[in-house]
Amino acid sequence: MTENLRSYFLEAAGEVLRDGDEPLDRVTAAGVLGTLGDDRFVPLLLAVLETDVNRQVQHKVAQAVARIGGTDAEKGLQKLMFAENQYTRYLAAEALADIVARGKE
Repeated sequence: MTENLRSYFLEAAGEVLRDGDEPLDRVTAAGVLGTLGDDRFVPLLLAVLETDVNRQVQHKVAQAVARIGGTDAEKGLQKLMFAENQYTRYLAAEALADIVARGKE
């Protein structure tokens, strides 16, 4: 994939995840971000995990964060393990366990 096309997909997916009205669109966007694995989008993914009300979106976002991994992902997920929402806490713990199991930093 050319770098321009990759950048286009990343930016478009980030925009849809941030501003998309439809849950399926946000799920798809999270999947794209996780697949392309750019850690610049970890803060956005963590914010969506914490605030989105749709469980499917939250689940896909948590998978994307786990797939990307890295220090920022680990720190953010550790913080979210104390979130008010029980499902958010569960997903954060599951994603963090995924990262640790794969030995990602």
